[in-house]
Amino acid sequence: NADAAIDATLTPADPDALAAFIATPPADEQWLDADALVGPLHAAPREPADRFSPLGAPGRQTVGDFLTNAKVSPASRASITCLRDDLGIICVWPMRIDARVRITPATRRYLKLRTRPAQP
Repeated sequence: NADAAIDATLTPADPDALAAFIATPPADEQWLDADALVGPLHAAPREPADRFSPLGAPGRQTVGDFLTNAKVSPASRASITCLRDDLGIICVWPMRIDARVRITPATRRYLKLRTRPAQP
């Protein structure tokens, strides 16, 4: 979305904060394992051949198939952004992270991603 940006905050792992996030996850926020990232992050529109492993879904799938399964309208698909590191997609923003960057009991640092509306 051209009218919004994504804020990223790096924090130490906090199981209580994670439990609260899981209990009531905001629609405009994703948390992931900061140490699972490789290289810098960048955002770009999705490409037709883009594939990722959506957290909670079996295997890899195209972003297009994921959006179809999630019943995202064709008009809304233009606002979908793919966040990537050097290994590929880490998040189909703002919907789902890739299983590779999920938080596990071994996670030491969270990267919290949140939509920041554009300033007027």
